[in-house]
Amino acid sequence: MAGGVDASAVMHPGEGGWTEGKGGEWNSSLFFADPDGNSWTVQEAPAPLSER
Repeated sequence: MAGGVDASAVMHPGEGGWTEGKGGEWNSSLFFADPDGNSWTVQEAPAPLSER
């Protein structure tokens, strides 16, 4: 992707490992690597925390 990074789909941990789709509260993440090769995880915060 020009000017950005490729990110995974939104995923959540399930019985068999990571499963695509939104999970419960604090349970949805996406993953990407920056151009330097560092791995990152972005975790969704519950709505009251995201309003800060």
